[in-house]
Amino acid sequence: MDDHAKDMMKRIEASSSISMEEMLDVASMIQYENLQDEAVARSLVQKLSSLAGRSLPQDKEDRIVESIVNSEVPTSVEQLQRYFR
Repeated sequence: MDDHAKDMMKRIEASSSISMEEMLDVASMIQYENLQDEAVARSLVQKLSSLAGRSLPQDKEDRIVESIVNSEVPTSVEQLQRYFR
């Protein structure tokens, strides 16, 4: 993992209750999943929400799932944090 990725993961870890180990576990879990499948994307969003200890209103969950299914996945911490405001 390069330094940029480590830095991004450390910032997520610092601003949430998700450890780097949990993030890596989720990443390895979805490595071979089809994220264009709405059920898979929704399951991922719900798992991450649970790990973070935050519930998402249905409209936010739907918006995040739609973004994942349409390959509009955040590529920076700032973009990712936008979903959780």
